[in-house]
Amino acid sequence: MADQHIIAVDTYGAQRIRHPQTGKTVSAYKLGYTSAVMPVLLTLYGENAHDVSPRQASYRYLQVDSDVVVRHGHILLTVSVDELAKAVQITRQHHRAAVYLWRDRKWWSLPDSTHDDYTEPGYRVGPNFDPTGFCPPSPSTGVRESAVTGITAERSQREEGGRVWWWLHGDTYPHRDLLKRQGARWSGKRKAWYYIVAP
Repeated sequence: MADQHIIAVDTYGAQRIRHPQTGKTVSAYKLGYTSAVMPVLLTLYGENAHDVSPRQASYRYLQVDSDVVVRHGHILLTVSVDELAKAVQITRQHHRAAVYLWRDRKWWSLPDSTHDDYTEPGYRVGPNFDPTGFCPPSPSTGVRESAVTGITAERSQREEGGRVWWWLHGDTYPHRDLLKRQGARWSGKRKAWYYIVAP
């Protein structure tokens, strides 16, 4: 899909915090304070994301009212060419992007105020895994695109503690090793692979 790209955004994981306006406890993603991550995610998710950072906080906190795939400390998203261009426009205004593009089978850091072009992340910086097979959702539509032709992902009605189950249907047998490596599990009862996505 030439018009779709996978990006990864740095996060410190989900955390329960008190919403500054409502006082209710909500689940939010903990983000770096000085990077471009918060404005990028607010732009991409639109009305499905809310800055719930408490005053005087050392980190930023983002509540997302949509499915989110997090792997190895990074939020994974499928974005369009236009969405990627919007993200680059934002990262160029910050000293550190902390947003990465999967291209040519490796990760590239988006341009920032010190780098005019995409750069290879330094040692131990950025993601270090192959996102192929995770099928991250689009922030604007919430739809997941299959990375493999003939396989579809169906969201289950089952939720436990905010975790969402995704069942994979179709010709999964030839891809079983990839599915295992990417964290999918096999259900002998349903004869299908599934992912459990944490909040």
